[in-house]
Amino acid sequence: MARYVKRIIHLKKALLMSKRSLVWFRRDLRLHDHPALAQAGHDGRVLALFTLSPEMRKLEASCWWLEESLKELKTALHDKGIKLLVTDEDPTICIPKLVENHNCDQVLWNDSYATDERKVELAVKKALDAKSISYQALDGDLLFPHHELTKENGEPYSIFTPFYKRSQQETVKRPIAMPEEWQGIRAKTLKTIEELELLPDHPWTKKFANHWSPGEKAGIKKFQQFAKEDIEDYKKMRDFPDAAATSEISPYLTWGNLSVRAVYYAAKREKNAEPYLRQLVWREFAKRQLLEHPTLETKALRSEFDSFPWKASHADFEKWKRGETGYPLVDAGMKQLWETGWMHNRVRMVAASFLTKHLLLPWQWGAEWFKETLVDYDEANNGMGWQWVAGTGIDAAPYFRIFNPTTQLEKFDKNEEYVHHWKADQGLEPIVDHKEARERALEAYKSIK
Repeated sequence: MARYVKRIIHLKKALLMSKRSLVWFRRDLRLHDHPALAQAGHDGRVLALFTLSPEMRKLEASCWWLEESLKELKTALHDKGIKLLVTDEDPTICIPKLVENHNCDQVLWNDSYATDERKVELAVKKALDAKSISYQALDGDLLFPHHELTKENGEPYSIFTPFYKRSQQETVKRPIAMPEEWQGIRAKTLKTIEELELLPDHPWTKKFANHWSPGEKAGIKKFQQFAKEDIEDYKKMRDFPDAAATSEISPYLTWGNLSVRAVYYAAKREKNAEPYLRQLVWREFAKRQLLEHPTLETKALRSEFDSFPWKASHADFEKWKRGETGYPLVDAGMKQLWETGWMHNRVRMVAASFLTKHLLLPWQWGAEWFKETLVDYDEANNGMGWQWVAGTGIDAAPYFRIFNPTTQLEKFDKNEEYVHHWKADQGLEPIVDHKEARERALEAYKSIK
């Protein structure tokens, strides 16, 4: 009798694990806390797919990070017996085709909140519906499901502080335990990672390897080191660009090498972690603003700025990009960006303020440059950040708040260690006088009030 019961249990388990799943990867390039991959593993056999979109190709610095992350993910999945296919074919065509060719029962993926990728998701859903293919999109990039944390009337928050207070009333879902055993599905290679031709024509991204190690393993190690050594003093030291006081995990979160929920719970175990946890909730807030405002990165949320008298000096823009403004803190930041694909957050704010208020150049120009050059480029954070500094957003610094790059240097890089490290030319004549630029910016603002 006991032997019969065991056999029944074994058969039931086999039936439960009989599904064949195609897991669609995009900005979730990891194995830990991966809802789609976990469900596929528990259900049965797994085939993994990454599709490169035309929008991703435009992210020159980020494409370097993406290529390195894909290489690590491919190896990690291979070690589990799972094949990773990569392609730049239209997912509305290749996904149904792979399902049919490999007798898959379902397609699973984690939601993306990038505007273009949400459009692609909708198109894929329609293609799968047309062929009666089962699919499920899971929440793998947020602390809280996107339909939660609304006002009492159901409307989304547009101001961060009440959103943050509301978030403190909820519990972040614990990271998902991944299966211990895996079964793969045999498949022929579609393209190699190298055949995706992710890297830009010019070799400037090659130097990023001197500063970064992309991928899940490096991301975990980097955060663990930060949590152990720096998170306790994060609030006190985070604004000093010469101090190694920030986690620098933004690119790992952008490409999903790290799970934000795993980071949240790991940080929560440490002393004085609240200021850092608040930044994770700010990331959440930015993604929700993008959902409500898909043009967050290109169109001012405050309509009065549609008639703002922006200038169009491409010469000034080139000097700003090259770090040749004559203001050492701004220039050091722009040189750090070009060398590493990353810039300290305090310096990002100063550089962005200089572009939009000292030079009166459109914030969209700066947002587009950051999109091209940041390894941690994130549509929501980029749009929110630029609109906050420019004063054009719904929860932004007022336009008349104009950073003085000289006093910012004195306050946050008093010994000029950051400036010297990034070799800002301190002999350059400033391209604009701060006092005159400030008065000009305020006059421009008056014209739209």
